[in-house]
Amino acid sequence: MQRPHKKKINKLTPKLLYASLQEHLLRFKDDFYNRPQSCPYCRSHKRKKHCIIKKLFCKIITMKGFRDIYVYVQIFQCKDCKKTYMAKAPFYLGIMYAKPVVDLILYLTAKNPFNRVEKILLELGIQIDRDTVRSYALKFQGKI
Repeated sequence: MQRPHKKKINKLTPKLLYASLQEHLLRFKDDFYNRPQSCPYCRSHKRKKHCIIKKLFCKIITMKGFRDIYVYVQIFQCKDCKKTYMAKAPFYLGIMYAKPVVDLILYLTAKNPFNRVEKILLELGIQIDRDTVRSYALKFQGKI
């Protein structure tokens, strides 16, 4: 059984192609999202701060290897139903990566097969595997 090859950006890929996208994604590094919203369970506006979590925004591929970009999100607890929920943040519910990355995946899957989307994202310097692309495409079929 062979081990999978480590992903790295092709040396022939022009830096212009991936550098600007990676710089854009790096601007999100260590952002803090604390804008409250009403409770998604009971729609109450009574809340208290519960904790702050560190959430993965995306993984980028650099010449030195993978680099994780994390953001911080405030968690609130509803005073009425006692359930916890996140502040408004650029994430879809139950999805690991952030909305901009997921939206890019969905845009690419509209015209390309899953394995091709993985290769395109590799050229752009974003680490996503084919199975993740497939699961996002199936979960958001109506959005594509």
